[in-house]
This record gives sequence, C-alpha cells and structure tokens, in this order.
Amino acid sequence: IVGKPPHYTKRALTFLQEYGYYYNLFQRFLGDDVGNYELAKHKDAKLESISETYRIRNYSNDNLWEARADQFTNWNISYTALGGNDEYNNRYRFGTDMSNDRFVSIFFQRDPWTEDDASIHFVAIEPKMQGKVMVCKFTHPVEATSAVTVEAGFSDQVGHTLQKDNIISCPIPAEVKSALLPTITSISLDLILKEYNNHEVLLLKNLRVPRTHELDRRAFNFSITVVTNDVNDPLVLEWITHNILIGVEHFYIFDQRNYNIKVNLWEEPIRPFLDANIVTLIPYHYIWDGL
Repeated sequence: IVGKPPHYTKRALTFLQEYGYYYNLFQRFLGDDVGNYELAKHKDAKLESISETYRIRNYSNDNLWEARADQFTNWNISYTALGGNDEYNNRYRFGTDMSNDRFVSIFFQRDPWTEDDASIHFVAIEPKMQGKVMVCKFTHPVEATSAVTVEAGFSDQVGHTLQKDNIISCPIPAEVKSALLPTITSISLDLILKEYNNHEVLLLKNLRVPRTHELDRRAFNFSITVVTNDVNDPLVLEWITHNILIGVEHFYIFDQRNYNIKVNLWEEPIRPFLDANIVTLIPYHYIWDGL
C-alpha cells in the first residue's frame, strides 16, 4: 500500500534479536538482573515499539478473520454442551439431533484468488456425512452452484483414520473464481441439503468465508501449534521465546478462552508476537462432549 510502511516479515529469530530486549522477552531466562539484560542485548536491538517502524494489523475485531453464518433462531436450542457459549457452540449448527451436530471450522483449502482447484472445507465434530447430498449455492461475488464431496477425515500419525466422513469439501466454481477481483475480500454462499424428491433444506445461511490474510499464506520450514485458554499465560510467552531460539519460525495458537471473557489484544502481552506476524491466533471457543 503506497504511503504505508511494510508489515514485519523478518525471521522469528531476527525479531528476538531486534525486539527481545525492548519487550523483555528474555526476562524468565535471565532473571531481573539488569546487568544480565545488558550483556544479552543484541547489537541490532531496537529501543522502540515495532509499530513505530512497521505496519501492524487491526485486532479490534478478530471475528473478521473467521467464517460467519447467519444465526438460526427458530430451532429453540435448549442445551449447550458442558456449559459452553450458545453463540459459538451453535454458530455453525446444521441440525438438532445431538449436541455435536455442527461444524467447528470452515476455511479455504487453497486460495481461490490465486490458485486452481480451490475449495471450502467444512469440518464437523462427529456426524457421518457419507450418503448425504449437499450443494453450495454461491451468492457473492456471483451466483453459482457446486456439489459437495465428502473427504476421508482425520488420520493419526500412523495413518489410522480417527474420524470418518467428518469433512466435506465445496469446490469453488469457475464463475466465482473468474469474478474474484483483488478488492473482493470474501465469498458468500448457502449450504443446502437435498432430501428425497429433491426437497431442499437450508443448513447454513449466508455463510461468509473471508480470504486469509496474505501474511498467513506464507510457507514456513518449521511451524508448531498449541491450544490454550490463556494466550497471555507467562508460560505460553516463555514457550514461544524458547522455541524461536531453537529454530521454530511460526506458531498457530488456538485460543480456547471462554467466549464471554473479552480480551483486548491491543493491550495484551502476546501482542509483540502478533505485530511481528510470528503468531497466528485462531479463535476456537468450542466445547463438545468428551473434551
């Protein structure tokens, strides 16, 4: 963007060398002795916030980074699994047969703006999708339809399938791909179940799937992930710093804090890692039976 500074895209280890001293990221390793800090200060250490030089992202509304669907209010859901939050536990709900009858994640598999054979993946918790006939009716940027296919599901480290038929895939039609200008930031659609006699049941209405930020489409040699209900736990921050020192380049942190707890990321200790684009923070406020 003309007139604005670039995002910080240097290596994670370079970030520690430049900003670790300023943000006190080595405190748990070196203690409170100021002398230790001075000895550990890198020759390239900065004495100001990363936002003084680089463009940072807007953290005021993290819901803009994830898929959103219109909320169905006529189902009168009277339960919430294990006391979880109604809005998040029912947000991707497509049925009422059981507490886990919903999707937990919806995302692009490949970037439809720049890559061929892109699709939208819907990940369910338990229900079996095999045998169900579903279609995606796209409404933005143009109207089009594609048939849903069922993926194999998750596998463990030795190839054993953990959950069968719990992932469905919706291919991006050619008409939609050709209409994706750089200024368009999301794709909208309805997910529909086709029953007998071609009767249609609307499962998800006005689903908006945002394009992943360009910084989150980068490739890394060594990335790791963790799930936590407190992204600002000192041990989490120490864990990030420690793993950067041994070679980790990027972190995917699933934030499973209670949805009712409002967090202002502008003021949180984890913010330097977000400003440096070293951490991708994924809201994951879901609770289901057995977790």
